[in-house]
Amino acid sequence: MTSNKKIENKNIENNTNSITEENKKSMENLKAQEDEEVVIDIPNQKNEIEISKPKKKKKHVNFFKQFLIPRVYYTAIVVYILSVLTNIFILGLLHLNDEDGDSLNTEGVKADLDKTNFGFLLVLYIILIGPLIEELICRLLLFRGISIIGEKIGKNNKFIRRFIKLLAYIISSAFFAFGHFHFSFKVLLSDIVNFPSYFIMGIYLALAYDYDGYFLAALLTHILNNSVAILIMFLFGTDV
Repeated sequence: MTSNKKIENKNIENNTNSITEENKKSMENLKAQEDEEVVIDIPNQKNEIEISKPKKKKKHVNFFKQFLIPRVYYTAIVVYILSVLTNIFILGLLHLNDEDGDSLNTEGVKADLDKTNFGFLLVLYIILIGPLIEELICRLLLFRGISIIGEKIGKNNKFIRRFIKLLAYIISSAFFAFGHFHFSFKVLLSDIVNFPSYFIMGIYLALAYDYDGYFLAALLTHILNNSVAILIMFLFGTDV
């Protein structure tokens, strides 16, 4: 009897040991699965966060507050220099500018300056009032208006947004250039060789505005361009 009891006790102990070993193995497997799940979930959560991050939008800044932003002045200077270099080197190399003289528009401005002896009101109109009117119409009305339409139409289509933005550059710059030919096709055709230089200038002015969304950057670029031209005429004469 005692021997049978001992055998039964040993069997019970073996069974309990096997159960505990199985429990340990199952617990280890559960822990391993939990660890694996944690490792998999973390990168997925990061990806979801990265995808849900909104794109940075250009902040609307009051026109008068834009005078306090140094970046506006840097943009105007850089864009003006680029426009001059483009006009001298690229248009010059491609023979897309008038090598024989000034455009009809520039000749008219020089004639008016000679008549008034660089009158204050005329100079003020050329370097400030004129650029302000042109930028309001070409950049703020045309370029911005077409761009806003593109954002609405192409809300879910990147290609459409970019295509309409390209149209905004072309239409506003073409209108800007055409204005320097008195909106006359007859004048334009007689002086068509100077159209590219005005058109490229319009592109750069639109770029100055579109870069940060600061209207003042485009206006200052335009003012700088006209001011330098007037200064050169004043110092070296209108025959230059």
